[in-house]
Amino acid sequence: MVFTRILTLNELSPTAYYLYLLFYNVIYIVPLLLIVIVFATTLGAKKLQERQGKILKLLSGMMMLCLGLTLLLEPNWLNNAGIAIILLAVALLATYLTTILERRLISRYSAK
Repeated sequence: MVFTRILTLNELSPTAYYLYLLFYNVIYIVPLLLIVIVFATTLGAKKLQERQGKILKLLSGMMMLCLGLTLLLEPNWLNNAGIAIILLAVALLATYLTTILERRLISRYSAK
């Protein structure tokens, strides 16, 4: 909706308007569709174990936390693709470190 609103505010010719919409779909929508199809077919065939589900929830929560903090503190950073990569890396690292810490705590206390 935001993208189409920006296009209408720029008063483009109909040809340019639809070319920009086509370009947007090719760059953003088609890859997302392919990602959803790949995940639906590969993960749909395999059931997640409880631990894997918890890790997936933790990762998505970390990503939402990173995005939320960015929106609160510096929303302009979201215009930078590098920041998006950094946010994803921070979420992945935090999830990884949390799962490693959890494993160590579980092994320490189960051994006693």
